[in-house]
Amino acid sequence: MFDMSYLKRVLFNLIKNFHLMGKYNIQDDYLNKLNEIDRLRGFIVSLCLKNMPELAQQYSDELDFLDKKNIHDMFPYDQVKTLESDEILVGVDKRYKLPYVLHNGKKLFFPACWNPKEVSEKYKYYIERENLLGGGFTSKAPHQYQSEQFKIEPGDILLDIGCAEGLIALDSIDDLKKLYLYEADPIWQRPLHATFAPYKDKVVIINKWVSDKDDSTSVTLNSSVKEDPMEHFFVKMDIEGAEEMVIKGNSDFFLNRKINVACCTYHKYNHYSTLKDVFEKWGYSVSSSDGYMLCFMDNVFQPPYFRKGVIRASNIKTSNT
Repeated sequence: MFDMSYLKRVLFNLIKNFHLMGKYNIQDDYLNKLNEIDRLRGFIVSLCLKNMPELAQQYSDELDFLDKKNIHDMFPYDQVKTLESDEILVGVDKRYKLPYVLHNGKKLFFPACWNPKEVSEKYKYYIERENLLGGGFTSKAPHQYQSEQFKIEPGDILLDIGCAEGLIALDSIDDLKKLYLYEADPIWQRPLHATFAPYKDKVVIINKWVSDKDDSTSVTLNSSVKEDPMEHFFVKMDIEGAEEMVIKGNSDFFLNRKINVACCTYHKYNHYSTLKDVFEKWGYSVSSSDGYMLCFMDNVFQPPYFRKGVIRASNIKTSNT
């Protein structure tokens, strides 16, 4: 028989000592453990590859970074420059009641649950460490979607698949003929509508997963851009490992339109080689961002450990990838 008196004693002691729980930051403890695991992984990577001469030579820059910094970093490259503090202007918009950062004079909004400090730190990370927009902030930029030769051109239609806050789209908005934003996570809906309200005549926000079928929660690329069949498209894709499924499942789209595509390949161990084969089979020219990322999102922990961050592919013959 269950002892109710025992349960009452447990609840009494929990309530009595609840104030003491404030001394323990469970989130920080968890993050510290993750950082310890990542540092251990970085050490193992360095140790293993140094005993594989060919790989050690190929990834010498990245291994030097790991040894020098004694940390795990997805972007194993030195910081070349940083943003000045007065270059990051944040605030809370009175109309939308959302925090924002100014990007090229335009408000880039974030979720209401974020505070201005979090917004500032995230924006700084996007620009400085991820090099999402280029600018030479690190010695190599494996997560940079565009280059001088491979970029969004004036008059393009941008499909930002997995857009989150929409930084890349906002950075290009003035040059775009049209913009499709695909983001299924509801936390980004209010920020996206606020950010792109000034451009609503050429922006379509789609709160669905991009997939190989159309239903109440998913959408295909063909169905979502059926009003623009013969245009030039730039496709940017970052969808947490679903990239291969979406690309193969939307082959009609990629085979029958003029397209430049910049797609993340670091979520899965073999995604770069797999997608390279797919695009080359379809007649695309293929290249990649420079450098490598150290990423274990799919829990595959085996040599060579480092992964290409972004594949760039084009079937537009006048474009150089």
